[in-house]
Amino acid sequence: MIGRKRHVSIAVATLSVLFLVLMANPVFSQSAKDWDISGGHFYTQASGVPDENLGFAVTNSDGVYFWDEYARMGGPEILGHPISNRYVQDGFWVQATEKFLLQWNPETSQINFLNVMDRLSEEGYDTFLLLSRQTPHPDRWTDEAGLSAWDVILNRFSVIASSPAISLAYWSGQPSALAAFGLPTSRVVDQGSVISLRTQRAVLQHWLVATPWAQKGQVTVNWGSQLARDAGFIPGFASQPVDEKTAIFPVHGPITVEPGAFPRTVVDATGQAHYIKDPPRRIVSLTLGTDELLLSMVDPSRLAAVTYLAPSSIWTNVADTAKGLKTVTTDPELIAALQPDLVLAATYTNADSLKLLKDLGYKVITMELFDSVARIKDNIRFVARVVGEDAK
Repeated sequence: MIGRKRHVSIAVATLSVLFLVLMANPVFSQSAKDWDISGGHFYTQASGVPDENLGFAVTNSDGVYFWDEYARMGGPEILGHPISNRYVQDGFWVQATEKFLLQWNPETSQINFLNVMDRLSEEGYDTFLLLSRQTPHPDRWTDEAGLSAWDVILNRFSVIASSPAISLAYWSGQPSALAAFGLPTSRVVDQGSVISLRTQRAVLQHWLVATPWAQKGQVTVNWGSQLARDAGFIPGFASQPVDEKTAIFPVHGPITVEPGAFPRTVVDATGQAHYIKDPPRRIVSLTLGTDELLLSMVDPSRLAAVTYLAPSSIWTNVADTAKGLKTVTTDPELIAALQPDLVLAATYTNADSLKLLKDLGYKVITMELFDSVARIKDNIRFVARVVGEDAK
């Protein structure tokens, strides 16, 4: 089985190279939202924050020619705008765009498209993808036992043909269908409201009902790079937009900011980037964990409300400090009435309440679970950064 997979990978890689060799060197325009920097180009289009000075750079720093390769392969028109800065993963330089996770190959001095959906499966994200994006699990493909690599490829292509709408979208992929999506890794799955096909690099979905993000009959593409960012597979420090001076230097670890310095940008547990112009002064905490962290970091006058459990010594060790503060549940009307400038929640907080608060324009930052010593330490540092108490 391992040998067969290796042959399939070699065959797919060979086809991808053949397609890419046929590409002409493109010329693409510069706009007010992107500009040249030393050794590369700086993009703000996919920063996710309102500050027009923050974004991501594609550069040739350290002799790793991401910018040259990015331009050669079509730039933002084909690959999408960058959604991360360059970082190291699995021993290789990697950078995410709106469509692809680009991996530097030091042997060829070129970038490859990482089979990011396969990596997400290997790292245990399949349940997250199914529940949050209706992404089918990879198929076991037991019918391919004993087939040659080319017969496997033909079998996967036959799967695509079972859905004309998805087939049309797949074969329209750029720079080529195989380069864009890789091979299917699931069958075409009817999930009631949507028909889905998982591939090595994306998920194609034919919507049978109208949704806020798609019309009835429309085929949408969930690109693996964006799913990787939302799942947390791409480190937060890499997907955090920065200014052009910071972006010139490759990212090896979390970006540090002078303690107390604002504005700043943070990336929460959902992968959402948040621009914080000034230190928050009307904070609402919706978890016991953030109650305890906030009450140990900031003056209570900066807290608009804590959870209704915080004043109870049965539940928390900051009960004395919490007494006298306003308390809330996850009722969005009560929270909105407090006019908070920051709401701290967790991945388990009522999703409907958080969505309504976001729709009303409130800044809602979602924390990781406090389920391990490592995550507790990360959350302490994260909250300190959000509220401007880095020194503590």
